[in-house]
Amino acid sequence: MISAKDIVVDVTPLPATAMLATDAPRHDVDAKFQRLRQLKEGFPTEINKHDRVLILISACVDEGFVTGPRITGAIAQLGFNRQHAGIMLQEGCGQRWIKDEKGNFLNLL
Repeated sequence: MISAKDIVVDVTPLPATAMLATDAPRHDVDAKFQRLRQLKEGFPTEINKHDRVLILISACVDEGFVTGPRITGAIAQLGFNRQHAGIMLQEGCGQRWIKDEKGNFLNLL
């Protein structure tokens, strides 16, 4: 039987092109937020806010928002509570995503 200590997760850092630069062109940022808004608007009504934020956090990481402040800021821009998103980001560390040595979040799922 395999235990959790036997599982090795490859933590390959994201290439620089996968991370959204702080000085990214406005149209790139707008396109990322448009995709996040479309995801948010497509949620079935049965999905509670907690689960919506979990999904959006993963989507933010996929879009290149990889630091805690950038992720929680994006979540706040989408109309959710920034502090709650921060708590969920920390609680999901090691289960849904991990944090690399530079402080960037990477999705596990």
